[in-house]
Amino acid sequence: MLWLLVAVATIAGVWAIYPGELSWLPCKGNRWLYNRAAAGYHQKWQRHDYRAYDALILEAVTVLGHNDSPARIADLACGSGRATLVAASRLGIKAHYLAVDFSAAMLAQFKQQIANDSTYQACDITLQQQDLHTWLSMQNEKFDLLLFMEAAEFIADNRSLLAKLGAIAAPGSDLIMTRPAGYWGFLFPGRHQSRAAMHRALQTAGFEAVEFLPWRARYELVRAKRSAIPEAASP
Repeated sequence: MLWLLVAVATIAGVWAIYPGELSWLPCKGNRWLYNRAAAGYHQKWQRHDYRAYDALILEAVTVLGHNDSPARIADLACGSGRATLVAASRLGIKAHYLAVDFSAAMLAQFKQQIANDSTYQACDITLQQQDLHTWLSMQNEKFDLLLFMEAAEFIADNRSLLAKLGAIAAPGSDLIMTRPAGYWGFLFPGRHQSRAAMHRALQTAGFEAVEFLPWRARYELVRAKRSAIPEAASP
């Protein structure tokens, strides 16, 4: 039975559909799928119209570019690095970029893109291979912009992730992420959240001005801002 499951997952995840749709696989199996899919990921699965997606990131980093100190940007479950590179195309050396993913092959593709384009070679981009739950639990740094694009629904226990995002978001920082829209959410049982549920979770995590913006038939963009009032210190 196990060999049949692996065979089906291989065919479906690598050649037919987006690998994350098999996110119900155990973590090691899911990582294996992403590693196998990494070489063609950018060309095969990121060939949609990303203009609205890119514009939202560029709008946020343009504001950060007016700050005196370098911005701190975290790209969570970064894949082959699209969101980070969009931000870096505008901010360049005026930011520190930290990109996290559990797939070594995806990060290798990301590193190759940096090596192939002089635009990014001077940028301070750090890549870390790490399970996102583990990384968030260990993280003490606060970030001015969190990018969590096309990823949350692929991660086990993703409902706890939003609370952890609030803990690493600097006061007044922005969060840009995505949410499966329409019937697409049914592919992620137990991980898909309605707009109302996600809105409540983000508010509980300390985010405000939560917006859901149309993007593609399968996804919508989500933008929120961390409260600018620092949390009171514990007595």
